[in-house]
Amino acid sequence: MSGVESTMINNLELGRLFFAIVLILLSAHSFGYLFHRLKLPRVIGEIFGGVLLGPTVLWNLFRQADSWIFNAFPTEGKLISMISWFGLVLLMFTSGFELQRSFDRKDRKIVIVTLLGSTIIPFLAGWLAPSFYDFSPYLGSKSNLLALKIIVGIAVAVTSIPVISKIFMDLEQLANQFTQ
Repeated sequence: MSGVESTMINNLELGRLFFAIVLILLSAHSFGYLFHRLKLPRVIGEIFGGVLLGPTVLWNLFRQADSWIFNAFPTEGKLISMISWFGLVLLMFTSGFELQRSFDRKDRKIVIVTLLGSTIIPFLAGWLAPSFYDFSPYLGSKSNLLALKIIVGIAVAVTSIPVISKIFMDLEQLANQFTQ
């Protein structure tokens, strides 16, 4: 079997991948809509929909369903991960573009304080997370806890910025605060 043939997926696997993606999008959109109707940030509902389908709820309650939907074939998890990373990159670019259009030069102080607060606090939360949760499977071959704390801290800090800006956009606070 050549390298190309080993990375190809068959029709059943492609169907299961599309089913998983549709389920994720449906859950995110539905809970986003519900949270929006409740006057809460849409992005929090979208995250909640993901939490329900992830290892926090679905895997703990229905392990067989989780493995049938999200781990139906060996590379499905990697493909879904790739799509989620692509979505995160798009969210970051979209949020950055919206924020760039919303701020004037006179808003620099508030932007700097918001940026530092939305970076430092999540970094510290990510830094402390391995102290409260078992991250031992992710330590790697060197078992370096310091490296793990730095990586988790950076990951949480970097992803918090677009989520916080999306919350501001969902609540229409950017238009209210900075364009008046």
